[in-house]
Amino acid sequence: MPRDATFQRHTHLRTNIAEKICRCPSEYTVRHLANGSCTCDCFDKQRDCIKYKKGNEYFSHNDRLCIEMETCLQPTCDFGVYMRRSGRCPKRTEKFRSWQRYT
Repeated sequence: MPRDATFQRHTHLRTNIAEKICRCPSEYTVRHLANGSCTCDCFDKQRDCIKYKKGNEYFSHNDRLCIEMETCLQPTCDFGVYMRRSGRCPKRTEKFRSWQRYT
């Protein structure tokens, strides 16, 4: 009997850890992948989320703290990686400017 209680406790801990890891900024939705990991992304009809993903909106203070403290996953961006310093995704024009530095 103690073995079952230990198993349940470990299962509960794994579930809690997964919930913390799979938390997203407010406009984003958690997407669970086949390999057991998760990402923060937008669905096609989430217009507000897509604004953030394209770099047209800055994340709220609470979302930025959540990402910085790693209680939320970094959001998926269309044109690069989330920019912590500015608190938003890069815009399309910023992606092309960064390419010009390498040519």
